[in-house]
Amino acid sequence: MAAENLLGSWNDTPARREVVDFVQSVSTESSASFAARQERVAVFDNDGTLWSEKPIPITATTRI
Repeated sequence: MAAENLLGSWNDTPARREVVDFVQSVSTESSASFAARQERVAVFDNDGTLWSEKPIPITATTRI
């Protein structure tokens, strides 16, 4: 996929460029950062942002 098509709905910002650069570096076999497909893991929330596995929801805080 061409870089200009990746994250097409995102504005052209430093964060977008960092994400695209990272994905390209870990998915290009000749890159020093290459990770085999079976070693790659990404977890996304409904809005597309990264979440850790089994996050604690912010709304679950308790006030005493």
